[in-house]
Amino acid sequence: MTHDTYSSRVTRLNLAAGQTLINASDGTIISDGTQGSREINGNLDNQGLITIDHPLQIAGTSVNNAAAGIINGNANLTVAGATLQNAGTIDPGGSGKSSFGLIGSVNQPASGTLKVDMEGLVPGTDFDQLNVNGAAQLNGTLNINRLNAYEPALGDSFTVLTYGSRIDTFQTITGQDIGNGKYFYPNYHSDHLALFVGPPPVTPQFTLTASTGPNGSISPSGAIVVFQGDNQTFTMTPISGYEVADVLVDGVSVGAVSSYDFLNVTADHTISVTFQPQTFTITASAGAGGGISPSGAVQVVGGTDQTFTIAPDVGYHILDVQVDGVSQGALSSYVFNSVTANHTISATFEINTYTIVAQAGPNGTISPSGNIPITHGNSQIFTITPNANFEIADVLVDGVSVGAVSTYEFLNVTSGHTIQAIFVPITHTITASAGSGGLIQPSGTTTVNQGSDFTFNIIPNPGYSIADVLVDSGSVGAVSSYTFTNITTSHTISASFVQNTFTIIATAGLNGTITPSGSISVPGGSSQTFNITPDSGYHVADVLIDGGSIGAVTSYTFGNVSANHTIEASFAINTYTILAGAGSNGSITPSGSVVVNHGDNQSFSISPNVNYNIGDVLVDGVSQGAISSYDFLNVTANHSISAFFTPDNFSFATLSTGVTVNINNVYFVNTTTGYAVADDGLVLITTDGGQTWTQSYIGVAVSLKSVIVVNDTIWVAGANGHICYSIDGGGTWIPANPGGVQTFHSITFSGGFGWACGADGLIYFWNGTSWVQQVNVAGITFQGIYAIGNFVYAVGTGGVIYFWNGTSWAPLTTGITVDLYGVYFLDINFGYVVGANGVIYRTTDGGVTWVALNTGILVIIRNIIIGDANTAWAVCEGGIILQTTDGGNTWEQITPGCGCDLLGITFVGGQGYVVGSGGVAYNFQSTLVTGNPSFAVTPTSLDFGDVGVGYAKTLSVTVSNSGDAQLNVTASATNGNYVVNPLSASISAGGSLEFFITFNPTSAGTKSGSID
Repeated sequence: MTHDTYSSRVTRLNLAAGQTLINASDGTIISDGTQGSREINGNLDNQGLITIDHPLQIAGTSVNNAAAGIINGNANLTVAGATLQNAGTIDPGGSGKSSFGLIGSVNQPASGTLKVDMEGLVPGTDFDQLNVNGAAQLNGTLNINRLNAYEPALGDSFTVLTYGSRIDTFQTITGQDIGNGKYFYPNYHSDHLALFVGPPPVTPQFTLTASTGPNGSISPSGAIVVFQGDNQTFTMTPISGYEVADVLVDGVSVGAVSSYDFLNVTADHTISVTFQPQTFTITASAGAGGGISPSGAVQVVGGTDQTFTIAPDVGYHILDVQVDGVSQGALSSYVFNSVTANHTISATFEINTYTIVAQAGPNGTISPSGNIPITHGNSQIFTITPNANFEIADVLVDGVSVGAVSTYEFLNVTSGHTIQAIFVPITHTITASAGSGGLIQPSGTTTVNQGSDFTFNIIPNPGYSIADVLVDSGSVGAVSSYTFTNITTSHTISASFVQNTFTIIATAGLNGTITPSGSISVPGGSSQTFNITPDSGYHVADVLIDGGSIGAVTSYTFGNVSANHTIEASFAINTYTILAGAGSNGSITPSGSVVVNHGDNQSFSISPNVNYNIGDVLVDGVSQGAISSYDFLNVTANHSISAFFTPDNFSFATLSTGVTVNINNVYFVNTTTGYAVADDGLVLITTDGGQTWTQSYIGVAVSLKSVIVVNDTIWVAGANGHICYSIDGGGTWIPANPGGVQTFHSITFSGGFGWACGADGLIYFWNGTSWVQQVNVAGITFQGIYAIGNFVYAVGTGGVIYFWNGTSWAPLTTGITVDLYGVYFLDINFGYVVGANGVIYRTTDGGVTWVALNTGILVIIRNIIIGDANTAWAVCEGGIILQTTDGGNTWEQITPGCGCDLLGITFVGGQGYVVGSGGVAYNFQSTLVTGNPSFAVTPTSLDFGDVGVGYAKTLSVTVSNSGDAQLNVTASATNGNYVVNPLSASISAGGSLEFFITFNPTSAGTKSGSID
């Protein structure tokens, strides 16, 4: 059957006599049904699958289960006329477990397999069983297949095969090793085969001992343990320069082998290896003119070194050394390192040749000249010849003088040499001298070359002339030079001189003198000085020497006079420059650089524009007040005058502080008493509205940045972590430093509590007894802080604004990114912040939103103060004051004229005070925009109920301003049982502020109070 399934439920499948039913590899025969038996009347060759679930009888004489064939099932197979040849697989039960019966005999060759599935102890149910009632001839494989990780117990037994008789056993059993210390053992009985579960068998082990002598190795080495029947290979490896000498196995030589195999080991063995050096030949030879040592055929033990020395004969040198035919250069020795092969080495030589370098200096020759080659042992003659008018000075051989010789011979030359000839002119002397009053150049004895020319110059001193010149004692006249030509002998030359007299005529114009004056007689060669003096108010205009200007000098010296001269001085009246300038919103007349003659007067008129006043006039940097004109009388120096102007509601005055260091901030308690803080630990104190100042020193020379007065206590803060206070008007200072070295830039107080801010993102809180840290924000610097009621605002770098709501700090979202320097609030809703690039931002809702205002400047605005809801002032770097009178919508620039940086500002009682760099201070008066405040208090009464002595209760009222001007509120408690916070505040038009009243009874009984 091919490519088909045949299911037999008929009684018999008849085949012709001798025919065989072939079930191909892809065919299936199934014997099933419920009644009778099934029969194939013929031979069977199964190459596919036969499933016998109903008894099947095969009546032929040949029943063969080929190598690819499978027989399974749970019924009986009868082979009455033949023996079942199982070259394939018998699998009782197939995918299940079953008992499978064979009526007849079976022969299983080496390729056959009996497969037994098991997962329990019951035969036919939990494990497969093959029952053969005839003879079973066994070979091939028994395949034990445990299902579902089934693990039998030690001592369990499984009868997997029964038979009438048995021949041989299974050649291979797979699946014997169960694991966990268990193993299937086959027990062949006379009528059955049982698989017994016991411990695993122990395989015998044997030791192979491997050793080696020096100069090589065996691998593996030492004691090697192998199981019975295993194979083991050993490899012998000599080191470089050695070879295997012999290998002994169990003491018997097996020759100089490089490897050896122990096969099917059944006993202990030994193996050892010895090594011997390799020997190589180096053939050494040398040509004529030298030798090599050693020479000839040199025997060298492998791995060792061999040195050869090459020596030339006298007068020869090594030309080349070749190793294995390859040039190594002119070596005097060669080493073969760690020899591992045969080699050759040969040396060649040649006779030495030397060079004599012959050179001649200028004015002569040497012959022969240049680089002259000379063979070892030969000689060479050189001839030296000077040019005309020259002679041999010296001859140097190898740098050593041999005298002024005209020939020189090198004999038996054995090395290189040099020869150099030097020549000098033939010379004569000329002796030159001069009398007083001049000189001859050159003077003294001069050596000159024969045949040359030589000139002498005769030079009289200033005021002298040449009298005569004598050559070899004969006069040649009063010549200024003389030349000796084609000199062939020595000579003498001498000069004499006579003194001259000259006249200098000196004159001076009006308004000055020259001394001496007139015609001045001056001996030749001497000097004469003239002094030029202008009259008072005049200056030297020019000085002419021989008609040529030398500038407006006050003295002149004719040095080494050698001719007649003139000197003439002229004078001019002095002029001075007055620089006149005016700030914006006014003018000064005349303006610019005004030139004024010495002693003259000059008047200037100052005029403000409409709606402006003269703020101040500075003459040479000193304030003259708000004057409309100024006269410079009898001008004798340069001057400057500058005027600046203020709006009609603003007047200005310069204050003298007496210091030149930076004044960083200012605070006035009232219009007379104020405090300013400066560098070097200085506090400036005034009690007369800034007209005079006294200095107080806190004890540490640090830069102080901020000042405030709280209930007669003066607080200052600054660099290096310094905060201190004074309770005696600045007489003494008490440190209150919180610790650290950061700079505190600003300090503020409200309701008895204080806050200080500065570098490193720090904000400290004064709780009435000490400073404690509240905020530490890395990467920023807080530069300004202001408290209003229970609220506090701190500003700093990067546009940061932090807000204290009475309980905690939090940053406000503003969109501001530039550095901020100052902050001021009129009430809890209305306030400004200022900073870099000329920015001012305004809020009218307590910091929820901020509006950028146009200031018209780009410099840093350092600080700001509010007069009322309409009026505010800001101070800037570059000496600018900004003023607004419309609530910040527009800003006007006011310039005091100092050009300095303005750093601090305060305003009280209609008086403002400004301070800045270089110790500057100003006072201004400004009339606030007037209006009518209108206030209401909600609620109008408070009921605290019952409060025990020693306890407290706080309620609040809201004061609102519905008018069109600022409302100033002063709070006080006339009854000692009540405390009000804040004690004072300003409320802008349309604004409101909450006041907190604390009832703290000090005695029992009914208490009452009223709100006025």
